[in-house]
Amino acid sequence: MTITVADNGGASNPTLPPVVLSNWKKKTSPVVQVCDANGRTVSMAWMTGKSFAPVVFEPDGLYTIKVICPEAKDEQCRLIKTFENIRVNQQGELQVKI
Repeated sequence: MTITVADNGGASNPTLPPVVLSNWKKKTSPVVQVCDANGRTVSMAWMTGKSFAPVVFEPDGLYTIKVICPEAKDEQCRLIKTFENIRVNQQGELQVKI
């Protein structure tokens, strides 16, 4: 039996709108970090493709999504994009254009 990190989130857990990459040319995919309204990290995962819908555990509330390039040489370049006040079932995609 093989269990992936995504399997631990549970298929019935709510998801946020997908983060979609445009023009990503680096070897290493970015990391998506999701924080709750108190700033606590509730999930963090590597993107494995051009689109990723983060899983959360509470359907209510506002979340902040950070797209991070962990291979960046300095702290200022690591944070690619921040999306604030994101909700479960919010329509649309969160576009990251590089």
